[in-house]
Amino acid sequence: MRSHAEHGNEGRDRIREQFINRTMHEKLLPEKFIPDVVARRFQTAIPARQRSRLVTRLLEHELSKRDDTLAAACPAANRDKALQREIDEWPSFDDGIEE
Repeated sequence: MRSHAEHGNEGRDRIREQFINRTMHEKLLPEKFIPDVVARRFQTAIPARQRSRLVTRLLEHELSKRDDTLAAACPAANRDKALQREIDEWPSFDDGIEE
């Protein structure tokens, strides 16, 4: 038989999970940001204690891919002779500020 404290912990955990789910849905995952259907699937499939970590990992992965794409484009832009000629034609001015 479980103690009164164990029943209390279950109740607190259930209330905490409901609060997290409501907060996640109302504040962090508004319909304009993530459709309700996707938010409900996310809440159903991913335990509350893992959601933040998962979202962080997914964002880091996507941002890293975009950083890699930009880094790969830079050498190509530097080799572009037509672009370099256009940049060279930009007017320069002497504003008296040394770099």
